[in-house]
Amino acid sequence: MNKKENNIELKIYEFLGIKTFRKMAFKLREFRFLHFTFKMTKEERHKFLYEEPSNYIMKKGNGIKDLQDFKKQLLINARIHLWSLLLCMPIFFKVIGGTASLTTTIIIFSCITINIYCIMLQRYNHIRINKVIKKMLSREEAKKNKIKEELKKEDSLLNNYTYTVVNKQDNEKNISFQEFLDTATYDELIQYRNYLSYIKEYNQALIGQQDFYEPEEHSFSFPTQKNKSLKLELKNNRNNLT
Repeated sequence: MNKKENNIELKIYEFLGIKTFRKMAFKLREFRFLHFTFKMTKEERHKFLYEEPSNYIMKKGNGIKDLQDFKKQLLINARIHLWSLLLCMPIFFKVIGGTASLTTTIIIFSCITINIYCIMLQRYNHIRINKVIKKMLSREEAKKNKIKEELKKEDSLLNNYTYTVVNKQDNEKNISFQEFLDTATYDELIQYRNYLSYIKEYNQALIGQQDFYEPEEHSFSFPTQKNKSLKLELKNNRNNLT
């Protein structure tokens, strides 16, 4: 679905009162937790209700990953409300057939309306989050390219090093430096840059203490996507990273 279609869909949800429904849902949530929060200060209550991560509130501090994780939670929420909607159908058909009481009719229409609006709200949030992720990915890609250029310059100072991908079964596969750059995430590039900075400082300290030292092997690993980890091994001497 393109940007224009998404914007039209958002406008439809807003026309149907999804923003008002969202406010009502959070007010109802505040009421549900009233027995937990009535002794709290205003600041404590706000933190508990609107800052603590839950299926209503997104976790913060991890950038795009938080948004992506919250999208999964929205999908779970939508499935729960869809299942609830399906459970209402047998009674709804009785209402249509005129065999249900007035009380049952009011209750079932209320349940159906609430679940439909909950599903719309998950979809509404999903579209908006996708927009934010798209903008963040564009900015992150620019940052990644800048770090890659820095690492390429550092790479020219290295020798006797290997990059190895390790899967869950501990099977190893060597990859080139360029392959690492092409597949690394922004966080992985940051970790690797920090690792090189550490090696630089370590080498400078050793060079300042003695005229000669035996080459040392350095290695570190960190988890990557798809249940794999990346292991880097570097055999150093005084000419590396100085």
